[in-house]
Amino acid sequence: MEPPKWIIRMINFYCPPQLAESVIGDIWEQYLKDETRFSKFKSNRRLLWNALRFFRPGILVRNSKTQLINTAMLRINLLLALRNMRKYKFYSLINILGLALSLMFGLLVFFYVQNAIQHDSFHAEHESIFRFTKQIRNRDTNELLSWNNTAGSQLATDLRNEIPSIERISRLISGSGYVKKGSETFSEKVMLVDSDFFDIFSFPIIEGDKKTPLTNISQVVLSPPMAEKYFGVADPIGKQLEITVGNDSYQFIVSAVADPIEELNSLPFDMIIHIDHLKNLIPDPSFLTGYDVSYLETYLKLNPQENVAELELLLTETFERLAQIPEEADKTVIKLQPISKLYWWSNEFAQDGEAITHNPDYVYILIGLSLLVIVIAVLNFIMLTSSQSLNRIKEFGIRKTMGAFKRQLASQLLLEVLILALAAGVIALVATYYFIPVFNSLANAKLNFHLSGELFGFILILISVISIISSLISSGVILRLKTTSALKGTLSVGGSSLTRNLMVVIQFTFCVGLIIGTIVFKNQMSYVSNKSLGFEKNQLVEVELPQNLDAKDAIVAYETLSNELKSNPIVVSTAATMTTMSVVRWTVFTFEQQDESKLKFNFNLVTSDYISTMGLELIAGRDFREDDTGKAIIVNESLVKEMGWKDPLGKQIPGKDFTKSHEIIGVVKDFNFNSLHSDVAPLILVTNIDYIMEGLTGISSYVWPPQLFTTVIKVAPGNAGRLADEIHAAWQKTMSDLPFEMKYVNDILNEKYKEEKRYSSMINYAAGFSLFIAWLGLLALTRLVIQKRFKEMGIRKVLGSSSLNIILLVARKFVLLIGLATLLASPIAWWLLKDWLSDFAYKVDLNPLIFLLSGLAVIGVTFISISIQSLRISNINPSEALRME
Repeated sequence: MEPPKWIIRMINFYCPPQLAESVIGDIWEQYLKDETRFSKFKSNRRLLWNALRFFRPGILVRNSKTQLINTAMLRINLLLALRNMRKYKFYSLINILGLALSLMFGLLVFFYVQNAIQHDSFHAEHESIFRFTKQIRNRDTNELLSWNNTAGSQLATDLRNEIPSIERISRLISGSGYVKKGSETFSEKVMLVDSDFFDIFSFPIIEGDKKTPLTNISQVVLSPPMAEKYFGVADPIGKQLEITVGNDSYQFIVSAVADPIEELNSLPFDMIIHIDHLKNLIPDPSFLTGYDVSYLETYLKLNPQENVAELELLLTETFERLAQIPEEADKTVIKLQPISKLYWWSNEFAQDGEAITHNPDYVYILIGLSLLVIVIAVLNFIMLTSSQSLNRIKEFGIRKTMGAFKRQLASQLLLEVLILALAAGVIALVATYYFIPVFNSLANAKLNFHLSGELFGFILILISVISIISSLISSGVILRLKTTSALKGTLSVGGSSLTRNLMVVIQFTFCVGLIIGTIVFKNQMSYVSNKSLGFEKNQLVEVELPQNLDAKDAIVAYETLSNELKSNPIVVSTAATMTTMSVVRWTVFTFEQQDESKLKFNFNLVTSDYISTMGLELIAGRDFREDDTGKAIIVNESLVKEMGWKDPLGKQIPGKDFTKSHEIIGVVKDFNFNSLHSDVAPLILVTNIDYIMEGLTGISSYVWPPQLFTTVIKVAPGNAGRLADEIHAAWQKTMSDLPFEMKYVNDILNEKYKEEKRYSSMINYAAGFSLFIAWLGLLALTRLVIQKRFKEMGIRKVLGSSSLNIILLVARKFVLLIGLATLLASPIAWWLLKDWLSDFAYKVDLNPLIFLLSGLAVIGVTFISISIQSLRISNINPSEALRME
């Protein structure tokens, strides 16, 4: 006797074809022995269907066939999961959308953090590469007075001879140079280094000499974009390039093309030449051999076995000896900054220098934001899946009646949640691929989308954790129900209410906190953008003077350009300056006193019309005049306060080495020549540097030599449209075909806060994502509450309750929960924002009204959302609600 065809078809449906025959035989043999039981299956084919679905695999087949039956069961559960996704399209779509958005944000941050961590680590033996830095400390109290990443040119030569454990050493300084291409001239950034540079740093040599690309001073190394710019697709190796360094032009031979790996490199470059050309940029020979002047960086590659702490002590002793620092003076402590810390701001090391640096606090903020968004999405996902599961309690009750085990029901819930999470993960990957260019623009990053083991591990861990937690909570609610209650569809899971309330509070605590942070970030950025800096930034333009001029020729060039500009009615006045607003750190002069103490003041060389052109306010004395001999100097309020002078006019800067007298003729009101992160520092303005240089005992500068480099132009209001064309025309008339560079001072100042503005935008996105996702969860919870109390609402309508009463009945609980979330979020947000604002010397106050309005805004959105759903239900005929079971 053979099994009926309907049994064969059913087994073939549930089992792989190669195993169906053996499974059929086992089932037929097992159930043929019990005619009574078999007759039940014969009379009720649906019963056999459920038996195949829910019976233990070991009952159907033994030993090796268990895994095959499990596979069949997985197939069944998969089909059921897909069926439920189709049945509950709204829930499924919201689940996938919310989780996909949060995962996309998390993936973008993952790429960003991965890139940041790997910065500068591509260099071979990067653990042995360091930057030479100096701490200036009070010799008596050991108080840290200042940081400095620069040193004199002679240092590298002396360290080579003094300390054999230094395997390689290279100085590094950047400047501007003119490069000729046919009849055109371009201004390019040129980096000057020692020949050891490419032995220290492992920049890939794409073409040319890979071992000794800088063996002589006539060689130049180009980046790929520069090679393409000047030689197109032709091979540049061995070709000549005319570059003007300082006042002299040279024919350089392209020895190599090196990839700067900009996305992972803190020291980007376009052109690299030998540092022997430094003498063209620094005309004073004493600056090339002394220790009092600091203007370039020094990088070292050490023996891997070298003890860095011991070497720092040796370097400190060696530096103080070579620099002949008196025992009474402030001591200089040498620290070696690892290349891995070059990219990151740190309290251990100075932040200025040639390297591109990044504030790690903002990376922590990004990580925190992504975690917050993911946590909100996970909580939302859990609440949605739980509420969706509660709609299926009758289904699970029937299955339990038919013999399904709890672990089988739990595994199905897990599979359904896992499918949703996997779908969200796939959508997040695709969205990340398309959104990463936008993120690069927003974060000023150079991220590339790439699949890797770390990426898949990151996604799988997130998806697994989310799925397991969500399925455990859902199955914990469903499977605790008694079978009779489940068959009736009765919800007796009061213990889960506390869990849901807790999740709502946590979600909206994060949302309110992010909204508060968004408002404060925006207010602070608006404050620094609009704060009066003490000069007329909106009407100022900076134009770089030709770079191949000495101090005297620069004055002549400025006067020629100025005379041409002044004939134009849109130009109010002009001035020239050594240091511009775009420089991160102004030159600092050190003046040693009779008691060996040192005064440090910021310095700028300007022309006589600088104060009037900048719109600075004189609070004492007079302005410069063209007939001043150069002895006249002007200082700012901060310098007067530091010196403790009541009447500074007629005084001079104290210093034991002054031989020629100079005189303070005026005091300007403090103006912010650095960013608003720091207080205004003491400042000296001079029109002739000779009378200040004589008392000088130390210089720290990234702008050298002391001469006029930039023209500052004050223009009449309302002429922005034709401004660039008019100034460019004057430039072409006076400077021939030399490159023209013009910058609006307002744009320069905004550039100083671009990082804060970028992260402010990211916080806006994070707040939007989190609020949207939390709002979706709120809709689900509201719907669940309404479903549970549907009949109650009908009874209340019959007894005379209005729609408003029903809305308040539903909304009251959620409003209280969000109010509690606001109370929790406010102190946390206040503490974090106060810490962030402490980085600014000038900042907004944390107004309590911001915290209150943020909470009220979220409560308002919540109330409107709940009202719409409640109003729809309250308008249903009460008789329909009373008939609902």
